[in-house]
Amino acid sequence: MITDEKFVIKSYGKSELAALYGWHMKTLKRKMLYYGLEWPSDNVFTPKQVAQIVEKLGIPFSLFED
Repeated sequence: MITDEKFVIKSYGKSELAALYGWHMKTLKRKMLYYGLEWPSDNVFTPKQVAQIVEKLGIPFSLFED
């Protein structure tokens, strides 16, 4: 389970989630396909998909403090 209080598991747009990771959408798609995660046909990741992505790819980098 995700314990980082700064990241909320909710619906995210493709570009919004990619931006949180600091990646282009194509990079996010490649990483998801590499880990066998489903790329949605619409522009939104469901909370369940976001949880799976975070489980495989980790918490988005933009949420780490310096």
